[in-house]
Amino acid sequence: MPAKTIREQLTEMLLKWRDGAITERDVHEAAEDLFERLERGSRPSGDEMTQEALVHLDALPQQWITVDNVPAIIKLLQTPSGEEALGLGEWGAYCDSIDFRKRAQQLAANPYYSKSWPYTG
Repeated sequence: MPAKTIREQLTEMLLKWRDGAITERDVHEAAEDLFERLERGSRPSGDEMTQEALVHLDALPQQWITVDNVPAIIKLLQTPSGEEALGLGEWGAYCDSIDFRKRAQQLAANPYYSKSWPYTG
């Protein structure tokens, strides 16, 4: 059986997080490892969606990425080849819609997340 792609591994990990089988720390640490592998060139050419998802998950505590983001990240990863601009546009619109004031309140008691306002620019 062929080895799973980084995108497939990432999707499986996100589903485990959604289902409560792993924590945000597990996701962050695994994303750091996958991002490192991606940077070393073990990704298929043009896999922009995987790279975009990993950029955010690699900065999970600073960007205030939570399990609530999982459906949108999976949708990004499911973007068909040739529709990257559309997928990235939808992801950007989703990110713009996040209520960071509400999220700050939700994460206030969670020591894993940064207390600094995330870069949203």
